[in-house]
Amino acid sequence: MAVIDGCSNLLGPQLGEGVKTRLQELLANPCQETWESAHPIIITASGTTMWQAVMAVDPDFPRSKSWEEPWPKIPDQLTLYRAIRHATAGR
Repeated sequence: MAVIDGCSNLLGPQLGEGVKTRLQELLANPCQETWESAHPIIITASGTTMWQAVMAVDPDFPRSKSWEEPWPKIPDQLTLYRAIRHATAGR
């Protein structure tokens, strides 16, 4: 997916295949399982996580979550694309 190609992490401009797969699964099917798997992924060289990127474009998105509880909200596909594009702009 082209939007994922713009992501990087603290180790460099290319994400590992496993990380890319988790992001692709999230974008294809945003649900509790895929969001739980992908929310901590670092998507920028400055260390922005997927969760932080979503919070930047959705001010109502949860800022915290209990480990025992499911996510009270899952970002939709459009929000996820917007978040990645916002976080990686100017890369």
